[in-house]
Amino acid sequence: MRDVAVQILWGLSGVAATIGEHDNVERINATLQSILRNQNDSMSLRDWHHLLTHAILEDDLQQFAHLAVAIAFLIHSGRQNIAVTPPDLDFIWSLIYQALISDSIKFKVSRSSQGFYSVPLWSHGKDGNIDELFRLHVWIPDDHEQRSPESNIHTHQAFGQGWILTGQGTDHIYKTEPADERTATHAEFCITWSSDDLGASEKDAQQPTSSTMTNTGSLVRVISDSRRTHSRDMTYTIPAGTYHNSDVGADELHATLFFFDSRRGFQKDSPALGPVHGSHFTLTRDAPGATAAQLAKTVECLRQWELLYSQGKRHVRNAEWEEGLRALRKAERLCVSLDEESHSPLKHAPRYNWTIQGEIGHMYRMLGRNNDAVEILDTAIRQMPSSLQRVELMGELSVVYRHMNLLKESKNCTAEAYGTAKQLLLLKLEKEMCRAIGDWGMVSYQVFLDSREPELLDLAMSQMTERIDIARRLKEAPELKLLDEKERDELSEYCSQREAIALARLSLCFTEKGEIDKAVIAAREALDIQCNTQTDATKTAFSRYFYGRALLRAGRKEEAKMEFNPLNTCTPTIALCKEPSEEHRDYIREMIEAGADMELRDEQGYSALECAVYCDDTATQRVVEDGLLKKFREEAAHTQIESTSGKSMSSLFSPEERLERLRYEAHIRKGYRRLFQDTVRPVLLQARNSSDLDQLRNEYANALKDVNKDTTLFDSLKVVYYYDFIKCERIPKSGDGLTKEIASNPGGLSHGEFIIFISYRWIGTGDAGQSGASPDDDQHTQYHRMVRALNEFLEVHPQLDREKLCVWVDYACVDQANHGLKEAGIVSLPLSLAQCSAMISLIDDYYHERSWCSIEVMMIQTLRKSYRFHMWFEDALDQDKGTRFLREGPAGLEINMAEKKVTYEQDRPTLLFLEHQTKLLE
Repeated sequence: MRDVAVQILWGLSGVAATIGEHDNVERINATLQSILRNQNDSMSLRDWHHLLTHAILEDDLQQFAHLAVAIAFLIHSGRQNIAVTPPDLDFIWSLIYQALISDSIKFKVSRSSQGFYSVPLWSHGKDGNIDELFRLHVWIPDDHEQRSPESNIHTHQAFGQGWILTGQGTDHIYKTEPADERTATHAEFCITWSSDDLGASEKDAQQPTSSTMTNTGSLVRVISDSRRTHSRDMTYTIPAGTYHNSDVGADELHATLFFFDSRRGFQKDSPALGPVHGSHFTLTRDAPGATAAQLAKTVECLRQWELLYSQGKRHVRNAEWEEGLRALRKAERLCVSLDEESHSPLKHAPRYNWTIQGEIGHMYRMLGRNNDAVEILDTAIRQMPSSLQRVELMGELSVVYRHMNLLKESKNCTAEAYGTAKQLLLLKLEKEMCRAIGDWGMVSYQVFLDSREPELLDLAMSQMTERIDIARRLKEAPELKLLDEKERDELSEYCSQREAIALARLSLCFTEKGEIDKAVIAAREALDIQCNTQTDATKTAFSRYFYGRALLRAGRKEEAKMEFNPLNTCTPTIALCKEPSEEHRDYIREMIEAGADMELRDEQGYSALECAVYCDDTATQRVVEDGLLKKFREEAAHTQIESTSGKSMSSLFSPEERLERLRYEAHIRKGYRRLFQDTVRPVLLQARNSSDLDQLRNEYANALKDVNKDTTLFDSLKVVYYYDFIKCERIPKSGDGLTKEIASNPGGLSHGEFIIFISYRWIGTGDAGQSGASPDDDQHTQYHRMVRALNEFLEVHPQLDREKLCVWVDYACVDQANHGLKEAGIVSLPLSLAQCSAMISLIDDYYHERSWCSIEVMMIQTLRKSYRFHMWFEDALDQDKGTRFLREGPAGLEINMAEKKVTYEQDRPTLLFLEHQTKLLE
């Protein structure tokens, strides 16, 4: 890295020349020279950053030096043809970003003839020309379309290299050949620059205030040579004197770091192309109202948006719904916050919000929340102009309508999407033609099932075949070579998925025609494609259904059952319950009759019943429950399933009782998902300190009204005041009259309570949960530990108002008399903990073995780490002194719920589910 060290020294003067600050260069130079004498050749970018951070204490000088280090590293990497990794580019951008938003460095912003904003960061001139020039280029939505298109095809004097920070742009390379007026497409123009600083000739081309293009009279014919699309973390080069232009969508943002380097190529004349009959025109380079800090913040926001959108799409593709919604909602908030920023250049960029709404709409459809999907998709579509993005969302909406059995609306959507895509005839729109014609074919098939008109079946088969043909043609299209690797892979995967869906649907048509062998072949081919290209187990499960159905029609029942009942993954019945419709209910009934096991769970632990309940689809829920009851009755009559007591489940519980338990657990899981993800987490994301827990308690109390509207599944937050707890002289019980409820109404507690959650192991007679069980021994050992720990906590936090101090302890805050309320209180325990300000764990030799204690520890660790205002303390034993003391809970404690002891084994699935939900709170 000695070359980098030399480049840093050289770069300081380049940065100083660009931003007009020379006073502190000598001081930084002296520091760098000292480091250079003692450094070794293996120093990395981060090593340099670390050394400079500790060697230069003044913030303004640090920003100055870090900017030089970041740019020097990129320049060195480019010249040595060393690939810059995404983490390194992230780090380089972070250094440049901090300098750009710093008040201590004054950067200038100008506009290029191509319409983007330009912020020079480093420059050296030589003989009146560019020697080195490093700039931030930012295309702002709409603005880059307001520049003159005649000047877009141009050349550079110096060799250029760009590193993509955000967004997507396409670079077009052109060749020219001499032409006459009859064959010419353009004329060559020479360019002159002017600057406010008339005495700085070298500066004219580096920081011009205007540029003038003058027709040379030389006519040329322009021939497109190549094009390459570039996106985040990629790099590209432009040789000196090469005609090119950069294409960025009018509604998109794009940003690059760009280096003009004469050492890798230089051409004295750098003409541009303009209209054949043009004379001359001048373009001003001023950028009124734009600042470097504003541009940097906009770029950084879009970089965050890209990460969140990418994470959300990946989670949705893997059927990780809660994680997907969490990331997409955060990306959606970024769009809103940017739109509300008074000077944000993104105010004309609704495409980013529409993109998120389209993905959320797709996710809602996959969850069977069809009404929600229609609302969000239809709202976005109504606001959108005719475009690829609109066609994509219309395709998604057509599928939602079909699942709702609104075939007329679905047909209208698919017909419009297909017509628009066919009219525009772009590669990316052709893939939407592929989707639209297949969806249209499915509507034709469903209408055929009602009318039994043979012509409709033939039409459906023709439309499915057209989708297959388009998908296969697109995967082999010559235009694919013009796309970057990521785009090629995404388009190929998309086409494979559409091909597989069409083959699966075609198998239905073959079955209706009585051509069973063809149905089996088509369905098998569809399943093979999905298994080889698909990471979403839900989509593969759909293909398993169609293959199993074809096998069933061919009389191969046992093989069909194997497809219907795959282990440890999404089953066809679970997949169909995630997207409920009358069509899918018919498919589920068919599989139940063929022997589908309705108790199987997917890779995330969800069953078909839980998916149906979560989607609020009572019709699908009844179909699944009928299947479960059928199985339970058969087991009660014919089989014995051994339990730990040696008795069969069928003898312990009736089929109806078993079903009722599963129904209850499904509603509990649905409630957890709604309360954790839709109530607790959004409030915590906005909270800044423990005082904001008042809002969380109110939101939780309001949410309970909806979750508990049919039956009481979850309990409200209840506490015991500290002084009442002390006076009781034992652990209070729920019936003692000391428990108070926190509610979102005038009858609830006043705001500002500081609540401490007591986590401990029951040591009294009987197991927790049993009638008559006691949490403490006759000496009230646990109670005295609680009191001592609370008082020591108050000594450490003397500012706390003891009148507002409350305690959550299960024996008092979970109803011990009413069985229904007791269950509601137990399942609400983690939700109560989230609303507390602190937790104290009474540690003993067996504490971490107990499952509920472990869930509480896991949750407080997550809350403390993620939101930084929940506190956790342990009451532990000093082995040397034999006394107990209060200490902060450890960080990073590893917990595996599968290994923990449970009083009742049937609680384990719920605890594992809570483990999953707790991780989602991060």
